[in-house]
Amino acid sequence: RIVDGCLKVSGLLSANVSRDIGYQFLRLGTALEQADMTTRIIDAGASGLVTPRHEEDREAFQNMQWMSVLRSLAAYQMFRRHVRQRVTAELALRFLLQNNEFPRSVHFCLTRAQSVLPTMPPRPGVDRHLNRVIGMTRNADPAVLAERNPAAFMDEVQTHLGALHEVGSNNPDGVEIKKGPKGNRWSPTAPADGVPFHPYYTVKDTFFVGCFLVIAAFVIFFAPTFGGWFLEHDNFTEANPL
Repeated sequence: RIVDGCLKVSGLLSANVSRDIGYQFLRLGTALEQADMTTRIIDAGASGLVTPRHEEDREAFQNMQWMSVLRSLAAYQMFRRHVRQRVTAELALRFLLQNNEFPRSVHFCLTRAQSVLPTMPPRPGVDRHLNRVIGMTRNADPAVLAERNPAAFMDEVQTHLGALHEVGSNNPDGVEIKKGPKGNRWSPTAPADGVPFHPYYTVKDTFFVGCFLVIAAFVIFFAPTFGGWFLEHDNFTEANPL
């Protein structure tokens, strides 16, 4: 019922919502959420929860495990259609990470998010960080990941996806600068990539506070009623003592 309800909402939004910035923001969030969820399911499926009794059965168990991962992502039928080979760890990882046509693959979701960004307000830091994650996914070697434990790589991708929420004007790369190198031209103990609060922010805030005070002084001393907008004329009518 939950899946059916989500599909109904998705269908209603696709058929009835204007393609404005709100809809584009929804598409962006959906793409990032799907990419993150795919990496989490791969991470859980690659943890080796099934332990065979005999070593010669390990490959068969692993293939069954990756088949379960594909089914969890509703990707098994599309895997058989695109790959046309039996399920192995390397092929499953290549399909789920780098396929350009399957909507739940990490690369497809990130590329879709990248295509939505031009319709949003410009955020160069988000663009750079998202390109970095796409390059990391595209250049990953599924054979090496399958031979080792892909959980570490999935955790790294999840960390970069989470850092997208931290990217802003003061943090363009989504990296916590307080944990980075120390020392800049203002202070040897301040973050190397940081900007001090004074004089940059104090000068900016002082300028806008000064502008506000000038406007407030003009209203107080020269136009206290502002033509009736601030104080209505009825407030100056003398009260009837009777």
